[in-house]
Amino acid sequence: FHQPASRLEFEHPWPPAVIAESGNSPFRLSGAIEFLDHEGEWYYDQEICRLYYIPRQGEDLTKAEVMVPYLETLIQVFGSLDRPVEHIHFEGIGFMHSTWMRPSELGYVPLQAGMYLLDAYKLPIDGTPLKANLENQAWIGRQPAAVQLSGVAHTSFERCRFQHLGASGLDYVMASCNDRIEGCIFNDIAGSGIVVGKFSDPGFETHLPYQPKDERELSRQMQIRNNWVYDCANEYWGCVGIIAGYVQNVCVAHNEVCELPYSGISIGWGWIRSANCMKDNQMIANDVHHFGRHNYSCGGLYTLSAQTGTLIAENYVHDIYHPDYVHDKTQGHYIYLDEASSWMTIRDNWCSEAKFGQNQPGLNHWENNGPQVDDSIKAKAGIQEHWQHIKIMPL
Repeated sequence: FHQPASRLEFEHPWPPAVIAESGNSPFRLSGAIEFLDHEGEWYYDQEICRLYYIPRQGEDLTKAEVMVPYLETLIQVFGSLDRPVEHIHFEGIGFMHSTWMRPSELGYVPLQAGMYLLDAYKLPIDGTPLKANLENQAWIGRQPAAVQLSGVAHTSFERCRFQHLGASGLDYVMASCNDRIEGCIFNDIAGSGIVVGKFSDPGFETHLPYQPKDERELSRQMQIRNNWVYDCANEYWGCVGIIAGYVQNVCVAHNEVCELPYSGISIGWGWIRSANCMKDNQMIANDVHHFGRHNYSCGGLYTLSAQTGTLIAENYVHDIYHPDYVHDKTQGHYIYLDEASSWMTIRDNWCSEAKFGQNQPGLNHWENNGPQVDDSIKAKAGIQEHWQHIKIMPL
């Protein structure tokens, strides 16, 4: 394996490359012509600039239309804190065929949710003021997106398609306020479908709490509603359908999120129990299903860190996958409040089983979650009637 990715991967204390307890440490190898054995698979030999491809049944390559993505980002909208770009509306636009070359050129060692390691293990003394025994140190980068926005307000995407993309789909990177994503389709995406908010800057160890001096840096008052998000993270399996980091008052409601290798919807970052800038977020009436296809330690609905006033309610979460090769088969959850998740209310969520995870949580209020919840919750969850047409639009 090439450096520096080899060092970052094999010195990584958690998860180790080989799980000694179970001996069950699957590896997926790709990028060699010897692995071509199914229709639709391809290999590109960089040295001789030749592409090898096994056609699908009925494909005639003499008539094929072949797309070779060139751009990593198709559209960028960047303002500033004092002069945000405002009142831009995108409607009925297809954003397709982006690429991401870094993994091929420099390697890719993921931490979580598509955030990848730039460096690791370089604190002069292990630990931080809030995590004295921290050894899982990480300085992270962020995948590019087909559409990136930063320093914006009152922008919206409606009835747009994000498809056939090489990294993330739509990313509100930071400093956004009063924005809306509604009635859009996200599918066949290598990374996460929708990404919102700050995570960690490259020079900042990712387990340290992000506390902006100016809260305008945060993504706030965003509506993510009535979107169909499926078959995302199909290249980078640790990515998520919809993910938000350090955000405030972000509402993720009435989306259908499915066919994912890891978690469905994720809000929060930092692995910290102390009060921080995250608060008042909502996951309401989403239909999340067929997730956890490849990776566990997952949740259909997933959170990290303290988030005062956050509400998870009236979601329909069902049909988790059961891959045979995960190292711990107990770690697939319908709702997972991961490390230090605190100050949240979780109520009236219909789940196939009462299979919920909590990892070092703070105070949270749980009420009426599981298969006993009234079936009316299932009926109301997911894409609302006015937006159901997006599921029958030609792709």
